[in-house]
Amino acid sequence: MGNFVFYILCALVMVVPLIFSPRSLELFEFPKLLIIYFGASLLAPLLIFKQQKLVKLIFNRKSGNSNLIWAAILLFLLSQALSTLFSIDQHVSFFGYYSRFNGGLLSLLSYLIIMLSAWFFLNSQRVTQLLKIILGTGLIVALWGLPSHFGYDFICLIVMGRLGTACWSSDFIPELRMFSTLGQPNWFATYLLVLIFIVLYFFITGQSQLDKKVKQYSPFVYSLMFLLFSVELVWTNSKSGILTYIILVPLYLIANFFNKKEKLKSWLRQSYFLPLAIIVLVLFSALWPVAKQLTQSLVPSPNAKPTQNLTQPLPNTQAINITPSSKIRMIVWEGALKLGQKYPWFGTGVETFAYAYNFTRPMAHNLTSEWNFVYNKAHNELLNYLATSGYFGLVSYLLMFLVFVVLGIQAWKDPLLKNFGLFYLASLLAIFMMNFFGFSTTATNLLFYLLPALLLVYQREKTNLNQSVSLNTQRSLTRELSFGQLALYFVWLLFSFVYLLNYFSADYNYARAKEYKQTQDFTNAYIYGQKALDLRKEPVYLDQQAGVAANLAALQQIQKNNPQAQEFSRLAVEYNNLSITMSPKNVLYYKTRAKVFYVLSMSYIDKPELSNNYFNKALQALEKARALAPTDPIIPYTQAGLFMQTEPEKASDLLRKTIDLKPDYQEARELLKQLQIN
Repeated sequence: MGNFVFYILCALVMVVPLIFSPRSLELFEFPKLLIIYFGASLLAPLLIFKQQKLVKLIFNRKSGNSNLIWAAILLFLLSQALSTLFSIDQHVSFFGYYSRFNGGLLSLLSYLIIMLSAWFFLNSQRVTQLLKIILGTGLIVALWGLPSHFGYDFICLIVMGRLGTACWSSDFIPELRMFSTLGQPNWFATYLLVLIFIVLYFFITGQSQLDKKVKQYSPFVYSLMFLLFSVELVWTNSKSGILTYIILVPLYLIANFFNKKEKLKSWLRQSYFLPLAIIVLVLFSALWPVAKQLTQSLVPSPNAKPTQNLTQPLPNTQAINITPSSKIRMIVWEGALKLGQKYPWFGTGVETFAYAYNFTRPMAHNLTSEWNFVYNKAHNELLNYLATSGYFGLVSYLLMFLVFVVLGIQAWKDPLLKNFGLFYLASLLAIFMMNFFGFSTTATNLLFYLLPALLLVYQREKTNLNQSVSLNTQRSLTRELSFGQLALYFVWLLFSFVYLLNYFSADYNYARAKEYKQTQDFTNAYIYGQKALDLRKEPVYLDQQAGVAANLAALQQIQKNNPQAQEFSRLAVEYNNLSITMSPKNVLYYKTRAKVFYVLSMSYIDKPELSNNYFNKALQALEKARALAPTDPIIPYTQAGLFMQTEPEKASDLLRKTIDLKPDYQEARELLKQLQIN
C-alpha cells in the first residue's frame, strides 16, 4: 500500500504544477485544485482503513514532535471549521471563493489528508525520490516558461493555435513578468524559490546521484538548474520573490558552511564556488531593475503612458495614473485589519474577503488606479486569516507555523537530520515570506503541507517508532485490503470521479455562458448557464443566469411574446433570490438585483404599475448594496442616474456624495454639472 500512496503523491507533485485548462473559467487554479481533490479522495479511504494504526502512531508517547505538530494542525483546522460554521457565506467558506478556490475548508481538509498520508505511508528513501520528482517537474515547468520571456508562449499555442503571447491581456505579459504554468508571477516565484533550495540541498549533500558514473557531472547539472531557476525568478519581476532570494539563499549557504565545519578554501573548492558566482551574477541583474522601478515609482517619467487593461476598457476622458502596488497593498491591509477588529472571534468566514472587504474598505482605495477592482484576498496571508477567521484563526495559523519552524530547528540541531532540516527551514520560510506579501496557491500550498510530513518521516525512522508500520505499509493494495474494503474503495473513487467531472463540466458551461453574455448572445448564454446549473448550484451561476434571463425577458417583451417575457421575468427574479439566499452579504449580487429589476422596469414601461414596482425594487437593492459597501462610489452614482429624470435634487445630492467618496470621479462631476445647468 505504501508504494500505491507514493505513486499518488508523485502524480500530485507532477501534475498540479503543470496542469491548466483552456476550457475552464480560471485557467490555472481550478484544474490544479480538482487534481488535489481527486488525490485526496484516493488517499482518504486508505487512512480510514488504517485508522487504528494511524491513531496509535499519532498518540504514541515517544513521538513528541509529531504529537505537537498534529495538535497544532488540528487546532488550526478547528479554527477554520468554526469560521465556516459562523461564516457570512458558508458555501464560499467550504468550497472557496469562485475563481480562487484554494483556501476553502474543503481544500484545507485535502491538504491535511495528503500530509497525513505522506507521513504515515512513506519512508526516508521515498522522501528522497519524491524530492527528485518535485525537482524534475520544476525543471519542466521552468523550461516550459522559458520561451515566453522571449515572446513565445506554449499556452497561447494551445489556446489560439499560434505561438506567441497574443492570448494574454496587457495585465499578463510574459515578456515582462514570467509565470509559466503557475498562473501569476508571484506564484511562480514562490514555486521557484522552493526548487532553488531543493537544488542546493542535493548539490550540497550529493544525495541524488542515480549512478556513480554520472556523479562527476552532477555539480555542473545542479549549477545549470540553479542558474535557470534564479534567472527565471528575476524574470518574474517579483519584488517579494527577489527580496526573499536575496535574504534566504546567502543565509542558507552560510548556515551550510557552519554545518560542514570546513575551512573556507576547502568549502569553496569542493562545491560552493559556482553557486556563489551565480548568486553574485543574479543579484547584480536583479538589483538594478528593482532599483530602477522603485526610482520610477517615486519620480514618474513625464513620458510615461497609462497601462490599460484590455478586458476592462477605461474611459478616454480621464487620464489614468498607475498606482504602485505597494500603496494599494497598504490600503487593502488597512481594510483587512479593520475587518478583523469588526469580527474578532471567527472573522467573516473562510475565503469571504472578496465581498467582506467592502464592509471596511478605506476611501483611499477610491483614489487608486484599481478602485473598481474586486480584491478576493488581502494580499497578506496573516491579515487574510485575521479578516476571514478572526484572531482564533490567525493565532492558530501562527502557532501551527511556529511548530513547523521549531520542528525544523530541532532537525537542524540533530547531526543525522541537519542537512534536511536546514533545507526544510529555508523552503518553509521562503513560502511564508512570499505569502506575507501575497497569498497561498495550490502548487505552493501542496509543498507547504508536504514538507513537514517529509521531515516527520525522517524523525520517525530515526526513533524507530513505526518499525512494524513501515514493514506492513509497503505491501500491495490488494494484499493490504479485504475484498469488502476494495469494493468500497472503488465505489468511493467512482463517486469522487463523477462528482469532480460534473464540477469541471459545470464550470466549463458557466465559462461558455459568460463568453456569450459578453457578446450579448443571451440565448446561448442562457442555454449554457442552465447546463451549468443542472450540474451544480453555484451562487455565481445563479447570479449570471439572473442577468441573462432579465435581458431575454426584455427581448421577448420587445417582440411582443408576452408569455415568454413573463417566464423569463419570473426566472430572473427567482435566480437572483436564490443567489442572495445563498450569499446574503454579497454586494455584487445586490448590484445584479438592481440591474435585473431596472431592466424589467424598462421592459414593462407600457404597464406603469408593474414598471414602477420593478423600479422601486431596483432602488431598494441599491440601498442594500450601499449599506454593505458604504465607500463604493459606483452605487450612489448609479442611484443618481436613476433619479435624474424624476428627482433631480436627490440625484444631485447623491452625486455630491459620490464625489465625496471619489473626488476624481470625472463622470460624476460632469453629470452634476449637467444637472446644475438644467
